[in-house]
Amino acid sequence: MEINDLEKLVQDYRTAALQTGLWNDAENANQAHDRLHKLYKILRTTPEGQEAISRLMADSDPYVRLWAASHSLFWKPDDARKVLEQIAACGGLLGFDAEMVLKEFDAGRLTFDY
Repeated sequence: MEINDLEKLVQDYRTAALQTGLWNDAENANQAHDRLHKLYKILRTTPEGQEAISRLMADSDPYVRLWAASHSLFWKPDDARKVLEQIAACGGLLGFDAEMVLKEFDAGRLTFDY
């Protein structure tokens, strides 16, 4: 994977993560999730891709942080847990999502291998 490809993949990942937050448009949110998942499966295959996802845990958007932290649990569990706990503390649907990700991870049931 070339760095130019990596930058494009990461930008597309971020855009898809943002779009999963379109709760008023479930069809587009679901399509965004599908794109996000495909991009994650590509990015996770290299240390550079994993690091690029992990950097998004500091993004300004909470949906991007949620997805990046959820995915990063598998290679940066301590950092990812902190981000997810911060999101969970905010409450609401996003906070609930973060709580469930941590619960499933701690139980050994969290997987993105579909």
